[in-house]
Amino acid sequence: MCAYRQSTIVTICHKVNFMSSDDIYIKFAFMIKDYRKKHNLSQEQLAEICNVDRTYIGRIENLKRKPKLGTAYIIIKALNLDVNLLFES
Repeated sequence: MCAYRQSTIVTICHKVNFMSSDDIYIKFAFMIKDYRKKHNLSQEQLAEICNVDRTYIGRIENLKRKPKLGTAYIIIKALNLDVNLLFES
């Protein structure tokens, strides 16, 4: 990538209050844990709703696993969460 394009991307990201990918993963983990607790669900029940393994939910919640974008999307859709919440400060 040329220096001009890279600096332009950095400028744009700062203008839209860019969050790091780690920030997004952390927020995602807290979102699903919060959802699970508010709805009195076990990790196993939540995993069943999302069609993933129970241990996978636990690893996400404990920040031991970063789900791929497709998997995160499936979980967000299964729980009917607003994806925009991940990008709010």
